[in-house]
Amino acid sequence: MNMIAETPLPTRPVDDEPARMIRARLAEARRLALRGEPERARLLCAESVLGWLPWICRDAELLQYAIATLFMARGFELLRRLLAAAQGRRVRFAAVPADAPSPRPKGIAEVGLGDGTTLFRFADDLLDHPARERVVTSWSQQLVAPQAAA
Repeated sequence: MNMIAETPLPTRPVDDEPARMIRARLAEARRLALRGEPERARLLCAESVLGWLPWICRDAELLQYAIATLFMARGFELLRRLLAAAQGRRVRFAAVPADAPSPRPKGIAEVGLGDGTTLFRFADDLLDHPARERVVTSWSQQLVAPQAAA
């Protein structure tokens, strides 16, 4: 039983000092990822997510922003753990070579596996594509939206 995953997320962002600090740190991590510094972005994400997991899991906006930032920073292992803690989801991520057929070009496709795990497939070059921030933000909003409605 996952206590954090069972706690409904508020529909409005939490506006307190920790939430503002987390947003600022994640914004810096996102800037690093978009500038091509994923290692530094992942380190900053790890500090923020691991240090402030309860706050992130209680705020839909923070959760969505953390998910998108971790994806852009290529922090898939930490993202897998965040989704398990926040939503009780078992997930995996797989980059599909750019020349392979993709169900949604330049997007992120969700595939359910027989063991209850969700596989998120994305084009290998998505994180270098100019539309990456828009695509990843939209995807992360879809992941959080059902939880926010609870």
